[in-house]
Amino acid sequence: MLQQTNGNPFSLFSFDVGFGVAAPPYERPLTVTGTRADASEISATFDSIGGWIETISLGPGWDNLVLVDFSIDSTNLFSLDIPGYDNIVVNAVPIPAAVWLFGSALARLGWLRRKQTI
Repeated sequence: MLQQTNGNPFSLFSFDVGFGVAAPPYERPLTVTGTRADASEISATFDSIGGWIETISLGPGWDNLVLVDFSIDSTNLFSLDIPGYDNIVVNAVPIPAAVWLFGSALARLGWLRRKQTI
């Protein structure tokens, strides 16, 4: 599972996945499911995940995510055959400038209101 500690949304571009030396010589499907800030989901399945490290590049639509889950077909997995993920390329989604502008306008109105009552 991939989730930012502060809960802010992010975009997922690519990642590496592999099974190391304990992997059997057959391939397994990997399903990646992302949950967006608006609770909608996006999912993709990759059928050719073998024993070597592979780079998975995701297409458009993997943005505004708050949670990403990686699941692999666990049929016939050995105890040491746990997939490893590396080089995860993400980009934090910045807070829109309109939010800062709105917040500063509210603060200014509050300051002006306080100044008039004194």
